[in-house]
Amino acid sequence: ATPTLRAGGGGVGLEVDKLSREALALHWRKGIQPVLDHLGPAGTHGLNNLLVDSYEVGPNTWTPKFRAEFRGAGPSRTRAATDAFARPFALGAASFDGKGARIAVPVPGGIRLHPLEPDRQAVLLTDGDSAVRAARFLPPDGERIFTLRGDGIVRVWRGDDGTPLHTLDHDDARLASAEPDPTGARMVTAGRNRDGNGEAWLWDLGTGRRIDVRPLRYTDDTIRHAVFSPDGKHVVTLADGGYATVWDAASGAVVRELPFDRIVGEASSGSERQSASCSEAVKAGIHFSPDGHALAVL
Repeated sequence: ATPTLRAGGGGVGLEVDKLSREALALHWRKGIQPVLDHLGPAGTHGLNNLLVDSYEVGPNTWTPKFRAEFRGAGPSRTRAATDAFARPFALGAASFDGKGARIAVPVPGGIRLHPLEPDRQAVLLTDGDSAVRAARFLPPDGERIFTLRGDGIVRVWRGDDGTPLHTLDHDDARLASAEPDPTGARMVTAGRNRDGNGEAWLWDLGTGRRIDVRPLRYTDDTIRHAVFSPDGKHVVTLADGGYATVWDAASGAVVRELPFDRIVGEASSGSERQSASCSEAVKAGIHFSPDGHALAVL
């Protein structure tokens, strides 16, 4: 750790060395893992992003191995690392395998499986030229991984050696999200189909084939996010138009409509209140409580 510079509003402390594998492993064991252990199931379902950042410390040129690693990287590795961290992606509990021994990180042209043990080598899974937007291990044991590419291609891979298992063909749809059910047997993907309508698709992850149910479809609105309920019996979709729909996962029938058309928040100045549309306000999607009795739009 190194002391940070003084921030505009005060605040001086220690900053974790984000370019050191050993430092980050220690930070995770001492700072993040205890939080997840304390939250239990609530952490698994509710905590899906972690941002470690501190502009006060300046660039990470102070890390002990920076000079040697930078010189040894070569032009291609340096460019790849820059591209990878310039592109936003989320890391969460599902980014780790079932044993907590590896983490899946999107990189240009695929994903990299990084072992947390310092002396083990990372494994690269190549997946074409399109950027990978998400890479997560599948429940219940992390023996499979799925990736969501920027061009809407979803693939399922073996977690041990990276062998491709299935490609989920969306017929030129533009995807916004992909989420497995709690058992890892099914997946729901969502976005806008080639006809311009919002749609969600259910998939059998054992075969890679689409599950034949009544279409989970909106007119015009893109579906921003779709998730399974904790018991796997329902799917909830969130559309740009500002409403969520609860669907029966076995039949595709609509169970309930939940309006979120106007989300009210505090203005940054004074006490004046202002409203924003769902598409402007919703950033992280829709999430179930662990017991499946409540929904949160974040």
